[in-house]
Amino acid sequence: MPKTTTPSPPKKLRVPKIQNKPIEHRNATGYIRPVETQEFIQKAALLTPKERDQLLTPSEKVKAHHLKTQIEEQVRSNLGKTGFKPIEKVQHIKAPRTPEEVEAELAAIVGKDQAEVLLGKRKLVN
Repeated sequence: MPKTTTPSPPKKLRVPKIQNKPIEHRNATGYIRPVETQEFIQKAALLTPKERDQLLTPSEKVKAHHLKTQIEEQVRSNLGKTGFKPIEKVQHIKAPRTPEEVEAELAAIVGKDQAEVLLGKRKLVN
């Protein structure tokens, strides 16, 4: 009698469980250890939103929701002030002036005689 085999169910993708223990990411003095935090963030980035949600405790979920609503309110208030486009900065560029225009402006400011002295066209006599 020939053996019949039943097809095995497809294997599920196994995602490593990440335990959210912030204390593990800190050294003895309480400062964050960047290497371990980076690894945690990289592993968490590979998870689906549902799996990421399972990492949070109920109180962390409440804090995350509160933070999200605060950020949304701040964005709404900022957009209310400036609209959807950034504040425009207008740059006024003056065309280069000719030497004659500069001399005429100087003469208008300090007077014709003083302008000639300043430009070296005439010497000041005491």
